[in-house]
Amino acid sequence: MELPKEHGPSTIDLDKTTWEFVIVGAEIAGCKLYYHLSKVVPCLLVEHSGPLSPYKNAKVICMHSLPWLDELHLDSPTDAVIPTLAHWQAIYASQHREVVVDGREFGQQLSVIVNEYDVRKWYIDNANLGNGKILWNSQCVKISPGSANTRWQLSIKHDKNPQNLQKPQHPLNTQNSQTTQPRDSPTISAKCLILATGASGLIQRPSLQASLGFKSPTLYNGISCTFTAPSEVLDLNIPMQYQYRLHSQISTTGMLFINRFRNFFNIGFVEQSDRPTMEAKFLRILRNYAPIQGFFTNVDKVPSDITPEDFSFFPACKGRVHKIVKDGVALIGDAAGLLY
Repeated sequence: MELPKEHGPSTIDLDKTTWEFVIVGAEIAGCKLYYHLSKVVPCLLVEHSGPLSPYKNAKVICMHSLPWLDELHLDSPTDAVIPTLAHWQAIYASQHREVVVDGREFGQQLSVIVNEYDVRKWYIDNANLGNGKILWNSQCVKISPGSANTRWQLSIKHDKNPQNLQKPQHPLNTQNSQTTQPRDSPTISAKCLILATGASGLIQRPSLQASLGFKSPTLYNGISCTFTAPSEVLDLNIPMQYQYRLHSQISTTGMLFINRFRNFFNIGFVEQSDRPTMEAKFLRILRNYAPIQGFFTNVDKVPSDITPEDFSFFPACKGRVHKIVKDGVALIGDAAGLLY
């Protein structure tokens, strides 16, 4: 069933449309699935933040994951539909030891690095407008059993004043014709529900977890900062594209990570402390931790000028969902307990 062509994005009666699939969450996993499902069936993507706007978040795509993203052609720099960076070198380090893994030693690059924004935007821009629609600034606040033909009834809360929402980790603003705005806070019928909410979606919406009958994975907090410089500067400063460091004085539960893209890199760490504690610690790390000081030569800002306003603070989860008791529900990405 294709949505009527004459129904423009602003006039769709969400309450009277039975969606084959409703996807909650527009991170990479949710955007990709939305792209594919929109080719064949009516599907709705519900996202708590606003429409996409550019941001910088380097994402490591492992070689064994490339077939899952085959439409992007990431394994071929000349054919890729978005910018990529070949990942050849990685550093894995503890407090006292450092190991360099170089793919050139065995003739195979380790992975491909992309800007997460580019991936999400491509999938959204190339979805089928006839079947796929997006609700931005909307949250799924309740899930109830539906009828025999519609397994689920989803109560959606639309924020008419998006500026009142908590600022997302990465501000999201590409107005495109897929965007639709509900007239009120509708109840949506779905034959299949797919949660792609990421860790934050599950943790911040315990009612969804309870109604679907599973417990959330272990929650961690992440904090990061982005530095920008020309690629030739980063080639000198950071010859590897990924670094994973374990140090008990940084975190006893997670790692210090550095992900590099063409003209920027993200650095951050993961643990279970609160935001003020992590911000204070991160400032000390950026300004004093000797192994990373060379990364900041000739970049857009120096650690001594950094303030907490420059940081992104976000949840991450580890482990997997152990039990799902409802049919007609799927979990993908962080919602399924993956830790990137």
